[in-house]
Amino acid sequence: MITTYLTRILGLTQADEIEQIRFAFAADWVRSGPAWLVFAGCAVVLSAVVFYLRFQPAQSKVRRLALVTARTVVLLILVFTLAEPVAVVQTRSRLRPVVWFLVDDTESMTIRDAQPKADESAMRTATGLPTTDGESEPPRRIDYVRSLIANRPDLFRDRLADKFQLQWFRLAQAEGVDLLPSGRSQSSPTENEPALPDPNALTAEGEVTALGAALADLARRRAGVNLGAVVILSDFNQNAGPPPLQAAETLGVP
Repeated sequence: MITTYLTRILGLTQADEIEQIRFAFAADWVRSGPAWLVFAGCAVVLSAVVFYLRFQPAQSKVRRLALVTARTVVLLILVFTLAEPVAVVQTRSRLRPVVWFLVDDTESMTIRDAQPKADESAMRTATGLPTTDGESEPPRRIDYVRSLIANRPDLFRDRLADKFQLQWFRLAQAEGVDLLPSGRSQSSPTENEPALPDPNALTAEGEVTALGAALADLARRRAGVNLGAVVILSDFNQNAGPPPLQAAETLGVP
């Protein structure tokens, strides 16, 4: 229970583990010798007792005892405060692997696939794409992707964000990939709300689908990255550049 509260107070993620909690004093006079704290405590107790026994003899015993107790407590709190008590929390961080999402943002993603009603309904449910009254044409491929990002953040939060860092790229050119900007509502993501791209940034205006070049660009970016997997959201209508299989093998991840 205490560990849970400290994790929240300190802003630790679930990838951080609290190994040890100990209390210490930061004041130089205590760190130079812990015995000084004991001496200071004994001194204030002795001073309170001597003061009321020697200089306040007119007071009744009960009253003097109460005053000695009160002054002793106050002085001990003062000494304790001057010793600058601190809680030392030792944590161990586990570097979460990164999952890269590559979104096909080319013209082929504007195609409207005619599917059986049951299949289209299942796709809408999975991606959170609502049905519009009077809609006569099936959704575009890019519509499913945009809806998945905008309407199903729970899929990324509940299944991935606790274990992985998420980063999004867009395939819209023949030479490589671009980073997708974060959505406005996700500009300051928290542990439970991972950063997701702005679905409105997906326009499906790229002229060629060069998956091989895109994966090769990702392979070049991998240096120093603890990459766990690459997820591709595409129709895989490769029509330019080198074949993607060799570049995918270079990445060396699922």
